[in-house]
Amino acid sequence: MPSKTNRAYFLKDPIHSEVVFKDKTAWMQQLIHTTEFKRLKRIQQLGLSSNLFPGASHNRFSHCLGVYELLRKMMFKSTFKRISDYDKQTLICAGLLHDLGHGPHSHAFEFYLNNCMDDHKQRFHHEVMTAKLILNKRGEIYPILKENNINPEDVAALIDKNNPLLKKKPLWMQQLISSELDADRIDYLKRDSYFTGATYGTIDSKLLDRWIVFDPKSKQVGYEKKAITTIESLLIGRYHMYKSVYYNHKSVVLEQIIMLVFKRIVDLFKQNQFDFYGFEIIQQLFEALFIDNDISKVDLNLFKYLTDDYFNTFLYQQWIKTNDPILKTLLNNHFVENKFLIWTFDDQLRREEIYNQLKNIIDDSQYFLVKDSYKDKTLYAKKSNSLGINIYEHNSKKFYPITNYSKILDISHPEAFNHLIIFDSEKAAKKQKLFNQIKNKYLKLSS
Repeated sequence: MPSKTNRAYFLKDPIHSEVVFKDKTAWMQQLIHTTEFKRLKRIQQLGLSSNLFPGASHNRFSHCLGVYELLRKMMFKSTFKRISDYDKQTLICAGLLHDLGHGPHSHAFEFYLNNCMDDHKQRFHHEVMTAKLILNKRGEIYPILKENNINPEDVAALIDKNNPLLKKKPLWMQQLISSELDADRIDYLKRDSYFTGATYGTIDSKLLDRWIVFDPKSKQVGYEKKAITTIESLLIGRYHMYKSVYYNHKSVVLEQIIMLVFKRIVDLFKQNQFDFYGFEIIQQLFEALFIDNDISKVDLNLFKYLTDDYFNTFLYQQWIKTNDPILKTLLNNHFVENKFLIWTFDDQLRREEIYNQLKNIIDDSQYFLVKDSYKDKTLYAKKSNSLGINIYEHNSKKFYPITNYSKILDISHPEAFNHLIIFDSEKAAKKQKLFNQIKNKYLKLSS
């Protein structure tokens, strides 16, 4: 258990210069010294993308500290002077703890698990796991919050969108923790841009901080008109970060390989033909999700030790020891060869036609042939509710959607991409003549 202290605590940070624990947030430094929070040092922020962007070795730990610092500075602004200390501290705690429930490889871990569910239900959500870790009375987070007069239920409600208590929270809290322009998005864009070397997410968050407006009557937040250009820059940067970094086609391929590894492991596991080789945490997770079909059965006291290095070692041990030829091939593809073909289609029906033809000539095609669709992000998704970005008019003392003012955001249209990924093309090459016919047909369609 971390030591109790209210002394000021400072951490250097390349994005925000410093992360500061002092005065009314000094006690929160206890949270970052818990086992649950320290685990985030061993969860990379961008998962497998560090294979493509070698500098992107930053982690969820530093990102959570960044979100904390943005919210801490924001809450000390005069516009929020009417907000109670309790609400301010609850919000800052939620920002600090919001990613506790991420699994190895960050968001990709949810993709691996949920794509292997027989009923295709999305059972594993990092927000749900985060709430469970915060509310775990046997954990280290819960007692620290209680001892400092913060209700863990209130913190968890701001993170888990399906929590019924969320509806009772003031709108401004939701806007700052989970909206189109929240502290989470601002930090990850700046941080990911810095560590990947991509310049798209470079924005001046100090300007946004300066121009934020809280209206005590409607209990909403918005921005001064002079912030519009900065907001547009942020949204354009986010669009390019998604296109070039987050949904880079090579990142997609790396994640798809591990998803297929999971698919094979789940199939073997259900047939009692899989050996976990002593990796108890992974085994317990599989039993909870694929036998009990219940995320609440995940052992939180084991989950808090599930990290990138533990998971990668598990995969490495499987690669070395497995006798299953399909699993061996997939893991060989991940660790060494990385053999794949990726074909892109404008038309989903054409992709389906080619997919069905390939499925007939590739043995065990369910493990080596993947359909992947991606709808490009718009610059800004118009919101019918108040979680969109709003501009404050001093004359009328009302908020209006940013799309009333920005012409740039009004003209963006999403692109759709339909991929067909063939792993281990040697399997297809065994029927070379048929494969070449299908390949030539694809090339003709794509020209």
